[in-house]
Amino acid sequence: MSNSLRQEFHSNLAQTIANEIIYKRSNYYYFLGKPETWGTTDLAPETVEVDSNYGNNNIRSNIIYVKKITSNDVSLVTKRYDWLPNLVFDKWDSTQDMHNKMFYCVNSESNVYKCLDNSGASISTVEPTGKSFYVFRTADGYLWKYMYTVPTFKRSRFMNLTNLPVQRSITDSFYNKGSIDDVVITNSGTNYSDSLLTTLSVATDTFSGAGASATITCDGLGAIIGITIVNGGSGYIAGSAIIISSLGSGFVGTPVIVAGAITDVTIEQAGLGYTTGEAMSFPVGGAIIIPSVSRLTGEIVSTTILNPGAGYVTAPTITVNSTTGTGIYGNISAIITCVVFNGKIVNVNIVDPGKDYPSDNATTIVVQGDGVDASFSPIIYNTEIVDVVVENPGSGYTSLKMTVVGSGTGAEISPIISASDFSSDQSVVEQTVAPGTIFAGEITEGGNYYTATTTVDIVGDGTGASATPVIENGVITKIVMNSYGTDYSYANITFTDVNRPIAQDAVTATAYAIITPSTGHGWDAVTELYGNVLAIATSLQRDDNLNVINQDYRQYGILKNPTNVLTGKTITLDSSLTLYKVIMANTTNLVADEILVQGDVRYRIVHFQTNEVYLQRLGIKYTNPIGMLYAETETSRTYLVKSVLSSPILNKYSGSLLYVSDENHFSFSPEQGLIIKTFINF
Repeated sequence: MSNSLRQEFHSNLAQTIANEIIYKRSNYYYFLGKPETWGTTDLAPETVEVDSNYGNNNIRSNIIYVKKITSNDVSLVTKRYDWLPNLVFDKWDSTQDMHNKMFYCVNSESNVYKCLDNSGASISTVEPTGKSFYVFRTADGYLWKYMYTVPTFKRSRFMNLTNLPVQRSITDSFYNKGSIDDVVITNSGTNYSDSLLTTLSVATDTFSGAGASATITCDGLGAIIGITIVNGGSGYIAGSAIIISSLGSGFVGTPVIVAGAITDVTIEQAGLGYTTGEAMSFPVGGAIIIPSVSRLTGEIVSTTILNPGAGYVTAPTITVNSTTGTGIYGNISAIITCVVFNGKIVNVNIVDPGKDYPSDNATTIVVQGDGVDASFSPIIYNTEIVDVVVENPGSGYTSLKMTVVGSGTGAEISPIISASDFSSDQSVVEQTVAPGTIFAGEITEGGNYYTATTTVDIVGDGTGASATPVIENGVITKIVMNSYGTDYSYANITFTDVNRPIAQDAVTATAYAIITPSTGHGWDAVTELYGNVLAIATSLQRDDNLNVINQDYRQYGILKNPTNVLTGKTITLDSSLTLYKVIMANTTNLVADEILVQGDVRYRIVHFQTNEVYLQRLGIKYTNPIGMLYAETETSRTYLVKSVLSSPILNKYSGSLLYVSDENHFSFSPEQGLIIKTFINF
């Protein structure tokens, strides 16, 4: 007897947890804890505390603060595969386990595509682009299906080098209701004073070519009709840019390179307004990339390629320049890499977004609307707004006005509000799927002695599918679908050739049909792309509960459905401290993080100022700390608690402890928040 958990089980389990948060069926909270050091080195242990009742109670004892995980804090993610030139993508195959196969990709515009045919396992040389609701074939023979576009907000929160957000529009329509996932800069404005405090430098040692020059010949309208190469230069390998110092515009051309020299320029668009005799130059390098830094966390959440450069032979190293900031994955600094195609930088990958990188805040965006919590940070370059960081998409907006406040003028930014009826490209994809179609077939045996008169016969319970064979030296190497048909749940493929010679060693060609899922490609991207990882990213800023707590932390985790310490009912607060606030008669020689004892109950000093003291209870027993307490390490030192100003509402020993992470100490300030990210694989 044999059995197995199918891949849909893992996706459904991840989706179930996400839906509990999105639809508010349960209350999930991030917690912060463990203010005291790990030991003399204060380095986090390699393994967390033993998963036992004793170990879990120790973790709960350390909890200081909790914050609710909201619908905007979660997303399902799948394995990320970028489209890169000269890769062979797997074609989706209904007969194969496609888990961990590279049958989809995300392009440089954050569009996600599924590969339905890879042209006989050839390399991909043409990037899929656009948002066609129908399958489309690129010039390299690949057949692609557009699935969805990753929203800007999800890119900054849930997308990294290995994880790609995946979604269904019906799900997003709920938790995106009235949120601002993206904005459009309709006018960049001018004269804004902000400067980039964090910059990116592109190495200058990976491009090639120098010395080429030319002159142009134009017609009466200033359109370029001819180019004379004055100097071909040398060392050109991956092309170059083209610059004409003139008032003309619109020219587009491609340098022709022979043996490292530019011998000609192919005119693709002639442009207008140029003058005969003007000089044309061919620079290389020159890429300009701008980082977008979150003012909340100092994280590099995205980048903007202002100039892709030219002539890059290999991907150049990108250096992050800043007086502050570190990596968050054990790296010294944030790590940014890039992808080069045809000599230009076409994509930038944020391997480590870092933290605590500075950004100028002289210009702000004021939000006015009927929703709550939306916040944005503008990115300024050369006095213009070039990008906007969505710090929080908010919720409940039906109208919103975004006003840019700063020294400049003219900037205009329009929000893209996710309406309750949620209409998007992905929703159209989901509604226009074509189930039962045959987009490709797979040759299992090429046979022999086949001729140009060979036909492909497709017989099944659907109609309309037809194909043509590709034959090389009598062998059928692949089949090309002429029409995809509809309503197939099974289909048999056979080959007929009336002119095929009869031979003793003849081998019959065989193939099978690759039929779409029962719901069609694109109906459920989460299941189709194996979205079995739950990503949670919560912003922690100084709220009223934390304003006076000057602490660092070494542990965070997730609680489900903690309860009220008095009523036993499930807590629904947005955030809460799990501390007592008391008034002591004196605080002489009191030390933060030390332990005070009262009977059999222990308390940790979390923070104190004058006679106001915050105490963390370290045991399950619930009692107000009125009366005398003594220092655990020095019993002669006593402290009288005169009154209790507030007691914890949340019972940190209740609910389910789902996740814990031990970390090196971290903290945040009123000016600098923190985003905690967790990726849970099901």
